Amino acid sequence: MAITNEGDSQSFAYTGGMQSFTAPQKGIYRLEVWGARGAPGHGGGYHCGGYGCGYRLMEKGEVIYICCGQAGSQGAKAFSYNGGATGASNAGALGGSGGGATHMATMTGTLEAIGSGNLSKILVVAGGSGGGNRGWGGYTASGTAGGGAQSDTCGDSGVFGKGVAGTASTWLEDLEYACCCGGGGGGLYGGSAEGLWYGSGRGGCGYIGGVPAFTYGGVTYAPGWTTDDQSASGDGFARITFVKKGELPISFNGTMLQKLIFNGTEVTGLIVNGTRLFFERLKRRMRAWHPRLRAAS
Repeated sequence: MAITNEGDSQSFAYTGGMQSFTAPQKGIYRLEVWGARGAPGHGGGYHCGGYGCGYRLMEKGEVIYICCGQAGSQGAKAFSYNGGATGASNAGALGGSGGGATHMATMTGTLEAIGSGNLSKILVVAGGSGGGNRGWGGYTASGTAGGGAQSDTCGDSGVFGKGVAGTASTWLEDLEYACCCGGGGGGLYGGSAEGLWYGSGRGGCGYIGGVPAFTYGGVTYAPGWTTDDQSASGDGFARITFVKKGELPISFNGTMLQKLIFNGTEVTGLIVNGTRLFFERLKRRMRAWHPRLRAAS
């Protein structure tokens, strides 16, 4: 959907590749991301990916890159897109892979490709949830939810952009049951696969550091996030919404103008210190053209 009016939005689904958005006009845009869910383990359930939201004042033509994470799968042999780690398989039991993160940034690439050295380019991240497991004694458990802060609901692995792969083992006291760990979810820092719930993967970390709160036109726009967002129960997805038109550096009766039309053309390039000069020149030209205006001056 083309963004023209305040309230218009454009959605982005998982494609397995990068997508982009170019601001059609100056204004405030809401950036929303949902991380993908990790796969359930053999006989287990799953938690959902996280959610992140922030606002950005964008100039016309500014570009943002969107990367939607891929949902995990059982016994996957490859990482889920954008950092969801593989789950293990053992003795017919399958661990689930973690879900991929969904993020927006001012440079293209997955989180792993962008790297920690370009953290300033990353705007907002929603972590994917961890993969479920087939645990000791037949115990099954879901991976933990994605989207929290590091050391919160996500893992402490320190791996930027991707989760840790699950491992397989056998409980020696009961060889009937194999432990197949789920993989960690993707995120700013990926989830681990070692500890919680007998080997289920941990969700990836969310991030809202690239969309700090700001005040514009007397209104404060603040970021936020949640974990285990129930609307994020499959592949990751994203949405950009046009919230408010940008204001010109011109005020009329104390109100900043959003639009100024001159001779049928919208004026968008005036600057504060040049505004008086612009209108003074216009007034002189009109006086020179119109005899009555010349007499009045």
